[in-house]
Amino acid sequence: SLFLGKPLIRAYKIGECAQWIGIVVDQFVAEKAKLYQIDQEIIEWDVPEKDNGIKEEFVLNWPWIFRNNFTLKPVTVDSFYEAFEPLFGPYHDLRESDKTKYRNTVTFINFALNNPKLNKSST
Repeated sequence: SLFLGKPLIRAYKIGECAQWIGIVVDQFVAEKAKLYQIDQEIIEWDVPEKDNGIKEEFVLNWPWIFRNNFTLKPVTVDSFYEAFEPLFGPYHDLRESDKTKYRNTVTFINFALNNPKLNKSST
């Protein structure tokens, strides 16, 4: 079976263009999150793209959800990449585009963890 439609095509394009590790959610999902008071879990962020562009999207605030897993703050690229090294090899051997993806992800993590407006009940 093959499923097609505008949401699936949009999701594919967003995934292919994104230059970070994260989850973009549809505006419909973000609006529903506000109704269920889970709007800290879905936030707006400028998602970096492979063409060096940036696109504001609603994203899953996964660093906040897993905030207790980040013991070193601010998070560094080295500390974040440690989990990926067994899979992809040393960071310095990565292609520059892959290094950029990890740097962008760490920027997002630190933004999400250190923004008091997003983390009003984070303790």
